[in-house]
Amino acid sequence: MKLSVCLIVKNEERFLADCLSSVKDVADQIVVLDTGSEDRTREIARKFNAEVHTTAWQDDFSAARNESIQYAKGDWILWLDADERLVLHENSDIKKLLTKEDKPIAYNVQIHNILPDGDNYKISHAHRLFRNGQSIRFSGRIHEQIAPSVSRLGGEERQCNLVIRHLGYALEGDDRERKNKRNRKLLEKMVREAPQNAYAHYTLAQHYGVTGEPKKAARHYERALGLNQFSNRMTASLLNVMAENYLTLGETEKARKRCLQSIRMVPHQSGGYYLLYRIEAQKGNWPEAEKRLLELKRHNAAIRGKEQRIATDIHLSDDFIERLFIPVFFYQNKYEEVCQSFAGLAEEIRSDNGLLALYSESCLKLGRWEQAARALQKLYSGDPQTKYLKALAVAYIKQQKFREAINTYERISALEPEDGDAIRRLAGLYGKIGQMEKSFYLLQKMKST
Repeated sequence: MKLSVCLIVKNEERFLADCLSSVKDVADQIVVLDTGSEDRTREIARKFNAEVHTTAWQDDFSAARNESIQYAKGDWILWLDADERLVLHENSDIKKLLTKEDKPIAYNVQIHNILPDGDNYKISHAHRLFRNGQSIRFSGRIHEQIAPSVSRLGGEERQCNLVIRHLGYALEGDDRERKNKRNRKLLEKMVREAPQNAYAHYTLAQHYGVTGEPKKAARHYERALGLNQFSNRMTASLLNVMAENYLTLGETEKARKRCLQSIRMVPHQSGGYYLLYRIEAQKGNWPEAEKRLLELKRHNAAIRGKEQRIATDIHLSDDFIERLFIPVFFYQNKYEEVCQSFAGLAEEIRSDNGLLALYSESCLKLGRWEQAARALQKLYSGDPQTKYLKALAVAYIKQQKFREAINTYERISALEPEDGDAIRRLAGLYGKIGQMEKSFYLLQKMKST
């Protein structure tokens, strides 16, 4: 059985080569439908022996997708975007899925939507692999789908372990602005054309959320929920994004209500527990935030590598969750736990100034002067505030490293000449090391000012 990989593209020279490289060893045919590129997109596609076709853009993703699959000659079709990569590993032999079938079949593929930090990702699913020649077609002006077509044809949905990495959520600057402008126009048009379509309201609400208009988003999320057209898996996801939007608006009780509804509907998830932690942290309710983090840690580990039961979830790295514990412990005066969590983090995460500040203060509270001094030195190098130098000088004094303390207070005095406390401490330190004349001079200087 043969596989056709189909894409629609426009000005994708930045992403296309990596996308096509990810499928070149499994595709029997690559179809690239260009909707008006002005860069090297078509040239790059031809380097991968892709069949390049062109069409005029009609403000309709489904129309373009349906035109692209008309060129597919394979028994099965995998559709991708240029900012996606098929992830192949030893347990994901796509060829084994390409069986001979006499009815419409669509495989649900896991999408890892990479977040801007490049480490964590949101998990969603989409019907990306389907049987050709069974009249399956796309619908939806934007965020197009084949699921309605498969359902109308009496087809079958199957699960598989294929993974696609999507980089689009990590776009920045002009790329993100162009994409948002294009999407808003199409999403608003789709809602006008189909005001009773819950999915149209849901996707428009998501757009308003990511472009900083949470009040508009809330109206369309509530409309989507009220239309009651989603499965339990999808409704649970909707409730979570509603909760996140209410959290942005500062409406924590509404956020909590939607989270708990989502978890009651689908307990096996990470997203709802992460949001419950954020709600408690935003309120400064640290004991409850700690409880929610422990739940998140347990559920995040449980869903790793297993079937996802919610339509759109989030996967968080162990380090990301562990770093969340540090402020939770700190604001409960659990300084020993802060130090233990900090020690378990990867080196690049321990360089974060916010975490270093909490760790260094915890070390000071525990009397761990040497560790505090090392952390404060690193902290000051990344964020040169004199308050860190003052804390560093105290740590040196506690270790009886008087010359290091003197050097530090000299730096403070040079930065803040009017700081009488620094001069007073310098006078005392010079006295401790026997330099009485210098000590006396500084005391006289204090009196004269």
